[in-house]
Amino acid sequence: MKKAKDAQKEFNAERGWLTTWEPMDKNLGMQGLAIVANPREVDTATEDNLNHLLVLKPTMNTMPISYWAGFAWDRAGIIKSKHQWDKYVDDFSQMRLSPIEVKVK
Repeated sequence: MKKAKDAQKEFNAERGWLTTWEPMDKNLGMQGLAIVANPREVDTATEDNLNHLLVLKPTMNTMPISYWAGFAWDRAGIIKSKHQWDKYVDDFSQMRLSPIEVKVK
């Protein structure tokens, strides 16, 4: 994820996610960005000069790699804080690991 000035970053290796909560350009509010992966495939979070990175450790048994990306905007009125964003991403990561199975007969 692209680095932004004054971004607040959160990494949860156990749950497999990396989030940021940051101001948008031109005083247009705050935005949350996230990337979620299978926690068993997460190695670490790091950064380079321009980006926050979630590093995965794929193996032949985990190919292909799947990940999810998400976005929230505080002015949409649903997620209005970093805490709400991190909770939403954490809940999503857990729900994804326990999918609902529906059988139709």
